[in-house]
Formats: sequence, structure tokens, C-alpha cells
Amino acid sequence: MGIVNFSLLSWDLFLIGAAYFMITGLLFSFGFLRLFQRHIRSGVLLLLGSVVSTAVFLSIIFKHYV
Repeated sequence: MGIVNFSLLSWDLFLIGAAYFMITGLLFSFGFLRLFQRHIRSGVLLLLGSVVSTAVFLSIIFKHYV
């Protein structure tokens, strides 16, 4: 992958990323809670949604900013 210099990223991008991962972490946690409550379909959808959106966000960051 090579050397990644994170010091070139702006603070605005860092704060957007931190807020985004807090929101997706919340969705991921709700997905586990729904699974434990035996709401399998909604739990799996929340888990998959958070995983896919995180992958898309990281690919956008690495493609355009790093």
C-alpha cells in the first residue's frame, strides 16, 4: 500500500470522519442489539449497512485524499 502521510489531511476532514464513524458505530451497536432481541432481519440489515457504508467511506477517503 505504501506510506500514508496523515498529516496532509485537514482537521475538517478528520472531524467529518470521526463523526461518521461515531454514527456508523451507533448503527453497528443497534444491529447487535436487534440481533439479541431476536429481530434477525433488521439486525442483519443494520450491521450490513454500517459495514458497507464504512467501506465506501474509506474507499472515498483513500481515493481522493490520501
